[in-house]
Amino acid sequence: MKAAGRVEIAASPEDVWAFLLDPQRVGPCLPGVEAIERLEDGRFRARARVGGGLFSTVVEIVGGYEDLDPPRGATLTGRGTGIFGSSHVTARFELEPGAGGGTIVSWTAEVTLAGLAATLEGRLADGTADRAVAGVLDCVRARLEA
Repeated sequence: MKAAGRVEIAASPEDVWAFLLDPQRVGPCLPGVEAIERLEDGRFRARARVGGGLFSTVVEIVGGYEDLDPPRGATLTGRGTGIFGSSHVTARFELEPGAGGGTIVSWTAEVTLAGLAATLEGRLADGTADRAVAGVLDCVRARLEA
């Protein structure tokens, strides 16, 4: 699954950067995240509940940031494992100054699924990644603009 988009946030690039690179701050914006912790090596580990009904499960995710270019962009990579399979996520975000001191966030994301999760992907994929990332950035915007 691939997705891309843009959103404008009424906060400085430095503030958006600091928020996006802090797992404790961005974690509550991620769908289904129940717990998140920083690891000693700079990465993070999260536990998230995904799916619904009979297909609800807990996924353990380990991820981190690469290609850091403060405060202009970074790549987030993560690998999740759970009873229904595994996933690999690569998301890149670019920050640029927007109108009135705000920030334009451009992003791309690619999610690869394996196991039963991959079998179900066709039914769930249409727009799911777009909606998920847009939802995360809507949450980030709401928290930074509060």
